[in-house]
This record gives sequence, C-alpha cells and structure tokens, in this order.
Amino acid sequence: MVQTKLRSWPELKDPEYLKTNSFVTVESWIEGKQVDDGAEKLWRIHDKLYDFTEWIQKHPGGETFLRVSKGTDITELFEAHHVSVAAENLLPRFYVREAQTPRNSPYTFKDDGFFRVLKRKIREELPSVPKTVRLKSVLIADSVVATALVLLVIGSIMKSYLVGLAAGVPLTLGVIAAHNFFHQKPNWRRFYFDLTFLSHREWIVSHVMSHHIYPNTKMDLEIVMFSPFLQWLPTPEKSWISRHLSLIYAPVVYGFLFFAQGIVRFLRKGFQSHDLANLVVPGVILVASSWDIMFTLKLWVGVIWVASSIFSFIGTTAAHHAPDLFHEGDVPREDRDWGLQQLDAVVDRKEISGSLPLTLFTFGDHTLHHLFPALDHAVLEHLHPTFEKVCAQFNVHHEATPYWTLIKGQFQQLARTTPRVFPLKAAEKQR
Repeated sequence: MVQTKLRSWPELKDPEYLKTNSFVTVESWIEGKQVDDGAEKLWRIHDKLYDFTEWIQKHPGGETFLRVSKGTDITELFEAHHVSVAAENLLPRFYVREAQTPRNSPYTFKDDGFFRVLKRKIREELPSVPKTVRLKSVLIADSVVATALVLLVIGSIMKSYLVGLAAGVPLTLGVIAAHNFFHQKPNWRRFYFDLTFLSHREWIVSHVMSHHIYPNTKMDLEIVMFSPFLQWLPTPEKSWISRHLSLIYAPVVYGFLFFAQGIVRFLRKGFQSHDLANLVVPGVILVASSWDIMFTLKLWVGVIWVASSIFSFIGTTAAHHAPDLFHEGDVPREDRDWGLQQLDAVVDRKEISGSLPLTLFTFGDHTLHHLFPALDHAVLEHLHPTFEKVCAQFNVHHEATPYWTLIKGQFQQLARTTPRVFPLKAAEKQR
C-alpha cells in the first residue's frame, strides 16, 4: 500500500480509497472518488453539477466513460478529452446546480493558463491535419497483431515453442498499440488489448481516468498497483529491499503482471462475455496444434509471460519514472495549471520521436498524449510545432531525454527518498 503520510498538497483530502486495508481495485478507486469529489451522485465539472443520464447512450465517446464516472468530479477528463467547444456548448442543457464543496483536486484550468491556451491553439491546428493519417495507426496495429497470429499458427503446427514464443513480441506491440484506440470512441481494435489477460474496460479506469489525470500521485493507480514491490514515490518509509534490490526482482514483477491482473479480475468478477478475447490466443494454438492441450497450455503461458515482461518493461520506463520527474511527496510548482503539472511528471524519449510505429509500440509522444489523450497518435505528430510555440510563450523548457536515462532513472527513482522542489532548475537536472 502507498504510504498515506506522503502529501504534496496537504490542504486536500487524502484519497478515500487508500484508507482501507482491502485490495485496491478500479471499483474501490471509483467508490473513493465518489466520497471525495462532492459530485452528489451526479457528474461534477469545475464547480457545477450535471446530470448526463439521458446523454449516456448518445455520448460520442461511448457509454463507458459516463457510466463509470457517475458520482465523481470529471473536470480533468472533460477538459483533456474535448478539444472542440461542442461538448462545452452542450453543458447548459444538463446543468442541475452548483456544487456545495470545493474541488478536491490540485489542478486548475484558467483561460490564460498553459493548458487552455495550448488547447485553443491545437483546436485551430487540427483542421489542417489530413483525416486520412489515422489510417496509418490502424494499419500498423493490424499488421503486428496479424503477424503475432501467423507466428502462433506456424509455431503450433511445427510444435515449436521457439517460434510460438516469438509471437509474444508482435503480440506485445499490438497490445500497446491498442492503447491508442481505447482512448477514442468505441471501436473493436480496443480488444487487441484483451488478447492477453488484460482488460481494456478496467484500463479505461486505471489508465485513462486515473493515471492520465493524476500521473505520479497517490490517485494514480499505476503507481499504487505496483506497491509494495515497486515504490516510485520518494517516501522515507521505503524498505531497504525495495530501494536497493528492485533492479534484481523487477523482471519477475514484470513477467507476472498480466497473470496477476487476469487472476484478480476473475476472482472478483468471474468470467464475463467481454473476456472472450482473452481466449483467442489459446484458441488459435489449440486448433493449429491439432488439439494438443498440454502444448497449448505451455505455449499460452509462455506467450503471456513474454508479452507481460516486454509490456511492463516498456511501460515502466516509457516516460514517468526518474528523479527529474515529479512524484507525490515532492514540492509541486506554485502554478497549479493541469497542463504544467503534467509536464513535470512526463518526458519524451529522443529515440522514439518522429517514428509513428515506434510511438505506437512504446507509448511514444507521451507528453502530447497525456495532454490530449483522445487524439490519435498519427495526429499528435503533426502538433509538435504548436506545442513548442506555446511552451516558448510560457517559458517552459520541456526537452526529450535519451531512453537509457529513463531506463536507469527508473531504478534511481525507486531508490529516491528525498523530496525535490519543482520546477527543477537546469543545474538540478540529472538527465
């Protein structure tokens, strides 16, 4: 469990979901927000309450976001996912009343602040981006998933574990690429994510609603769910083992992540119809191997282990964990603008920039993706000049870093116990 004494914003309530000793789940996170957010069983945006009940089935982004978020403050989600003014113009139709309590959030969205200025500039730029660029993302994702399935078939026919296990590599790339699609309106490519033991439905909460909005804080489930094995927050309560031996045991954690998520979900909810995608890989192996059950089970476990190991390594070293990046326990910058706070907690990698395949396969273009998650990665690569201009306007220096710095930096962060003051000065940066 994350240390609850650790606070970067002591004036805010400590997350309710961390006050219980029970196992942390996406459901307990939502239930905690319903207690903390003052949304009164409605939807809260800034200091106003709305009733979107009649809009749920009409929501262009799909029903899931609204159904799951009922009773919570969705200010950050609303701001980040709606670049156009269309959604904002609809809000008066659903207005109920003013909220009775202040927002329990560290972030602001001022009209002259970094994020809203950037959003207006991005809004102006989007019409010039060709609509067909999104097809690139589709073709890339489809290609690697098809490659994985072909390798599974060949490996199963040959009864070759080596060829079969090799399928775990393109399968992982397809799973990561699917992350691009479950941020968008409903589409079947979301289910590429579910070809392992993962569930895009749960990740819409743990990743989209939690991690994307509150990166590197105690409200970030991708921080909490790795605890106590990997503890990135700079707390003095870290054990010696966690600080100094994580380099040794982290690969074991990586390899078991997918299995843990699948088992925990099954124990909580049982097998549900949308979990059928989890059975595509063993189904292909079983048929192609002429119904060899033992071969199927062994290869299935092996492929999932390969995919889990690669996915977890890429995910934990992609953008967020290094001593130069903000983690709760550090002193945050005085400007509470959500966009600036995001920049303090995320960085891009030099080697990935400029390549759409690498971006899709390794959580690339991470900064712009965090700011505007609903935009396809193929669109984001056209928006860098606009982003850089607005950064210059606000005197913000946000430079990419070598990938090795993040790989090494993750373990430096796991060992860090001393808070830092943000934004860091150039001389204070380690990268």
